[in-house]
Amino acid sequence: MKTINIFLLLLLIVNVSISQPHQQQCKHREQIKAQKIAFLTNKLDLSVQEAQAFWPLYNDFEKKKDELLEAQKKLYEQFEKENLSDKELLELSDKFIELEVVRAKLIAEYHDKFKKVLPIRKVVVLYNSDRMFKKELLRQLKNCPNQP
Repeated sequence: MKTINIFLLLLLIVNVSISQPHQQQCKHREQIKAQKIAFLTNKLDLSVQEAQAFWPLYNDFEKKKDELLEAQKKLYEQFEKENLSDKELLELSDKFIELEVVRAKLIAEYHDKFKKVLPIRKVVVLYNSDRMFKKELLRQLKNCPNQP
């Protein structure tokens, strides 16, 4: 089982490294995603059946979270504009709260879906591993020399 996971992981990493994104930022994003997949694969220790059910579900979850993040980024850009009226600020702040509610509902929806394909212990490991990965990524960025 571990050899299958390692083989699939190496195949994914090679695929990501061969593809040459046009922007450096996209390259870094893909590298981080590959690292996260490797990290989660190692922590979750999924069976073949679990992996087949989990990864498409997880990828869909991540895609939807990324779409929400993009919407939030656009909203933050609007917040930075000067001379916004109170009415505009009210609308933007309401949209901000709406996005947070959508995010919370998305997490709850996928929590239920994850429980259907994984034992609850692995669902909890997923949440903890996701937090650990973010913490490790921030630590690496903190220790990384500034690049131009």
